[in-house]
Amino acid sequence: MTSSLPSISIILAWYNTEVTFLRTALESVISQDYDGPLELVVGIDGGADPALTRALEELLAARVAPRVPCHIIRSDTRGGASAVRNLASSRANGDWLLVLDADDALAPESVRVLLANATRGDYQWVTAECWFHEGGQTLLRQPQRYLDLARRYRGTLSDPLAQAVFSLHPSMISRQAFTELGGFSLAYTWAAELTELFARFVVRYGIDRVHAVPQPLYHYHRHGGGLSANRARMHTHRLRLLQSYCDDIGLPVDEIRYLARCDTTGAQHYQLLVDGSPHVPPYIERGSSQLRLRGSSPISSRERAPSPRWGADPHESRLLASE
Repeated sequence: MTSSLPSISIILAWYNTEVTFLRTALESVISQDYDGPLELVVGIDGGADPALTRALEELLAARVAPRVPCHIIRSDTRGGASAVRNLASSRANGDWLLVLDADDALAPESVRVLLANATRGDYQWVTAECWFHEGGQTLLRQPQRYLDLARRYRGTLSDPLAQAVFSLHPSMISRQAFTELGGFSLAYTWAAELTELFARFVVRYGIDRVHAVPQPLYHYHRHGGGLSANRARMHTHRLRLLQSYCDDIGLPVDEIRYLARCDTTGAQHYQLLVDGSPHVPPYIERGSSQLRLRGSSPISSRERAPSPRWGADPHESRLLASE
C-alpha cells in the first residue's frame, strides 16, 4: 500500500567522524517516530580511513538497515562536504531532503514535526529551534528571530544573511528547490556550505518560503575537531559568502569591504558594526553579549547598551543549562 505521507531522505556526509559521535547520529535516525517513507543516504568522501569506514558500515548494517532503508554512496576523490552531500542527494528518493551532520543528532519527533509544518503553507525550506552544545554549555538557538530581522533589514548592512549569522540546523529543503538551485556550491568544501545554499534560496524564492518551527528538534555539537571549530577556514568561507550574497542583493562594494574588515574576530565584528551603523539591530548587541559570556575577546568600553539578560526577550537565544 502506497503511503500518502511525504517521503523524506536524511542526507549524511561522512569523513572520518569518530564512532562515538556517529553512533549518536545514527541512533537518532532510527528513533524517528515518523510513519511515512523515510530513508538514510550516507555519502562517504574519498580517502576516508579504512578502519573507520568499516566501523561505519558495520553500524549501518547492524543498527540502521533493519529499521530504516539505508543507501551508501562513495566518492572516488576527496571532495568535501558539499560534493558528498550532492552525491548523496543524487541517490535520494525523498520529496524532502533533511541534512544531518555526522556528529549531531535529531530529536525523535524531528521528521514528523518538520514535515507537518512544511505542508501547512507554501514552504520550500523548514528549520526549527536547535540545542547548541559546546564546552559544557547548552544554548537554545531560535531561527525565527533571524527570519524576522531578515525581513526587516533586507538589502542593508544589518541583514543577518549578509553577516552569515543564521542558525540553520535543522534544515529540510524540498527536492524541487534543491535541484533548481543546483545543490551545494563546490566552492564551499567543509564550512558555511549550508548558509551559502540558504542565501541563494532566499535570493531566488524569498524569505517567506522559509518556515521556522518554534520547537527544538536538533542537537548541534561543536567540539575541537569539528568543521565549524576551524576559525580560519570559517572566516575564509564567510568572506566568500559575504561577497556573493551582498552582490546578489546590491550592497555597494565599499560596504562589503567594511563588513569584511569587521569579520576578523567575532567580538570586533559586532562592535565595529555597532559603532558604524546608523541604527543598531538588536541581534548585534545580543551577539556581543553571547561572545562576552562565552569568553571571547572583550568588548570595547564604547558599547552603547548594557548586556541584555539571557531570556529577557523572546528573540534571544537563551542560556539554558550546564551539561
